[in-house]
Amino acid sequence: MPRVDSHSFSSFNENDSLKNTNNAINIRVDSKTGLSVLEKIVPIHRGLNEIAILSKLNQSNFNSYPAMHGYEIIGNHMKITCQYIKGRTLKQWLEKSGDRQRLINVFPLIFENAIRALFALHDAGVLHLDIKPENLVIDECYNVYLIDFSNSITYDEKHLIKETVGTFKYLSPEMMLEFHRVDYETDFFSLGKSLLEVICKNETRITQELLGTLLRVCQIDPIKRKNNMKDLRKTLA
Repeated sequence: MPRVDSHSFSSFNENDSLKNTNNAINIRVDSKTGLSVLEKIVPIHRGLNEIAILSKLNQSNFNSYPAMHGYEIIGNHMKITCQYIKGRTLKQWLEKSGDRQRLINVFPLIFENAIRALFALHDAGVLHLDIKPENLVIDECYNVYLIDFSNSITYDEKHLIKETVGTFKYLSPEMMLEFHRVDYETDFFSLGKSLLEVICKNETRITQELLGTLLRVCQIDPIKRKNNMKDLRKTLA
């Protein structure tokens, strides 16, 4: 079986050995519904956590994520079947110059949709804790979806964080220094860092107002960042 990263699309054979595979993904058409679904095989310890989070989200009003249809245990791994979101990750959008230009043309819309998606996730009581370009999917209408909840926790579990989780490049200062201070604003810092890559890679300009808002999302001080997010929520209401 091929070794693939969390969000590249690669077919897998259930009869193949899984012991050296971190994450394998397959897309197929469901015979009952006729809709495309995504099947992901992950190590069982990651799968159990993701299933718990997806089950919680399935019962909420949050819809900016791939809803879980089911799961099964395969040896030391789990196969999770989810809704297939037709789109590309932010990382994939940034890999080609033509796509990057399209992205910057609609950046204000993507920025707002990403912020709204994260507010909605938090309203459902979940902290993502691994927001990065690979985990942001953008569809053809520029809606933004969050994927990969293997590092996520419920808000009530935030005091249990005892080590760094997530991707170093996008970690908030409090995640690197004081794990117990992890909160909703932790995710927003990672989102801001991810969206800043759109601007940096394009070497282009956006309005001063939008740039100011984006920088407030990335505020180093988590308390100030939290207050900034409260103001932003009021603006988007």
